[in-house]
Amino acid sequence: MTDTASYWDAIVRARVLTGDLPADRRAAFGAEWDDVVTRGGYLDNPFDFDARFFGMSPREARTVDPQHRLLLEVVWEAFEDAGTPPGAGAEATGVFVGITGQDYRHWLSGEPNSYWTVGNGHSFSAGRIAHTLGLGGPAFAMDTACSSSLVAIHTACRALTAGDCDL
Repeated sequence: MTDTASYWDAIVRARVLTGDLPADRRAAFGAEWDDVVTRGGYLDNPFDFDARFFGMSPREARTVDPQHRLLLEVVWEAFEDAGTPPGAGAEATGVFVGITGQDYRHWLSGEPNSYWTVGNGHSFSAGRIAHTLGLGGPAFAMDTACSSSLVAIHTACRALTAGDCDL
């Protein structure tokens, strides 16, 4: 799936969207996966990313967790779907991210560089969105395991109600 229409179609048709771990993702961990359940929901081409579009160097993009990259893309798409230019009303736009899991850093090879921490820490995900899109409202990344997205939505609703942000 590459867009909201195909996602909605999958929901309406009650399609099963889980499958086996793709071989290219297994390779980095080899035999460590042998005794682990690996059936799950996997994204197609999670490493495709237009770094230049988001003002990121290729070197930085290689070390940035795909969750951060996907968040940038999905937030941009949300603005497009809403017919609102990113950055419009920026001073009052909040960013509330539900995020969990930090395994990408285990895939990185070579010597650590300055991008490893910034590219993989959950705390940087919301700030990266706010900074890249010029949003000036509150920016929070929340890791509460399986409930992260619900806690982020709850926190965003409270911030809207309290007047901490308008969007």
